[in-house]
Amino acid sequence: SASRFILSKAEAGGGVLMGLGSHMLDTLFWWLGEPIEHSFISDAHGGMDSECRVTMTMSDGAHGTLELSRSRQLANSYVLEFEQAVLTLPLYGNAFEIRHKDSPLLVRETVVPAADPSAVVHEFQALRDQFTDFALAIRSRGVPAASVPQVARTIGFIERCYAVAQPYPMEWIRPIGL
Repeated sequence: SASRFILSKAEAGGGVLMGLGSHMLDTLFWWLGEPIEHSFISDAHGGMDSECRVTMTMSDGAHGTLELSRSRQLANSYVLEFEQAVLTLPLYGNAFEIRHKDSPLLVRETVVPAADPSAVVHEFQALRDQFTDFALAIRSRGVPAASVPQVARTIGFIERCYAVAQPYPMEWIRPIGL
């Protein structure tokens, strides 16, 4: 990066949870509502988090975990486990997978616009649409699709996570017995 923004807590407001997690949490809150309980572990040790995990319980009893990393490659997907099936939705892209828990078969499908099923959806179309909407709201002084209360809800949740942060377990760091 040409900027130190991603490395500066003062400029970015936080680490991987604030930077990447805010977008994933927005989506989770849109789908499931805000959690009623949560725990948070982080490798920040008072600085910027590059590894973190948020464990949540939603008001309907659903449980979930959001794991983020700037130093490891993760699957970049939402995995929703139901009683009989697992649904995997990529963070970027337009394909999804459904696997019945008792079957070795996998259903893999592609999402297409209902108005034009032959259209090709770019992998980062949702992100592009989000930035376009934001830029148009600034230019026209209009209202962006993401409202201030929605954004405040997510930022408030992230701040509550940082307030209760526990150390990320680093099993590879152990005292050496002599």
